[in-house]
Amino acid sequence: MTNVRTSVELITPEKAEKYLLHNSDNRNVKEDHVNFLANEMKNGKWKFTGDCIKIGQDGRLLDGQLRLLALVKSKKAIEFLVAKNLDNEIFDVLDTGFNRSAADVVGIAGFGNPNQKSATAKFILSFEKGAFDVAADGKSKKKAKLSNADIVAFVDKNHDKLVESLKYGYNKFNKLMPPAHLAGMHYVLKKIDNDMANSFCESVADGANLPKTSPIYLFRERLIIGDRNKLKITPKERLALFIKAWNIYRSKKSKIRLLYSASKEGFPKPI
Repeated sequence: MTNVRTSVELITPEKAEKYLLHNSDNRNVKEDHVNFLANEMKNGKWKFTGDCIKIGQDGRLLDGQLRLLALVKSKKAIEFLVAKNLDNEIFDVLDTGFNRSAADVVGIAGFGNPNQKSATAKFILSFEKGAFDVAADGKSKKKAKLSNADIVAFVDKNHDKLVESLKYGYNKFNKLMPPAHLAGMHYVLKKIDNDMANSFCESVADGANLPKTSPIYLFRERLIIGDRNKLKITPKERLALFIKAWNIYRSKKSKIRLLYSASKEGFPKPI
């Protein structure tokens, strides 16, 4: 057993660069993630978690490369727990665990149904930032990446309203839309018209008693036909058609066509 020494160090960009000089055989650098961490540090969102910067017996940097690179980019001085004189052989077993997901953190914060709440919160935050492709397919992009802290803060601030919206997506009738998307859109639409949002999202889920001229009927049929004929639309197209159906529903037009062409028009906004 080595004589491991741990201490809290205020690491400046200059000190981080010195540690990085002894970085070898470490993980490939993911620039998007480094930029994300750097922005968290710049914006004061970085929190001391007790995760160590790990230094080997020979001075080699074993763990902490991305955090140190981000610190250099952020031009901030930040406190980290640093463990030194570690056995160099531990490098092979580092990072074999799993990072906490947003749902894990929401649950740890004491909220019930953390999977539903974190997924719906992520959809709403992405949608409200205008990152419609991220909202639709759930894949984070460089400029729209959300931290677990962002999601927990949203759940905490909007908890009661979020819970009200969950039932519109997470129910036994909704078979056509991802539950987080329908719940998230209910949250967005009720800011425009609460009663219409309730009736619209309920009908999207169950399809009960809809006339064939209803934009909700046409929207549901488009999804159903796509599934049956294996002509599935993309997640972004589905979201765009949902919003178009809502806009028609709001306008109460009787003669309608429910179409969307990403190459010919911008992404629709709910009215």
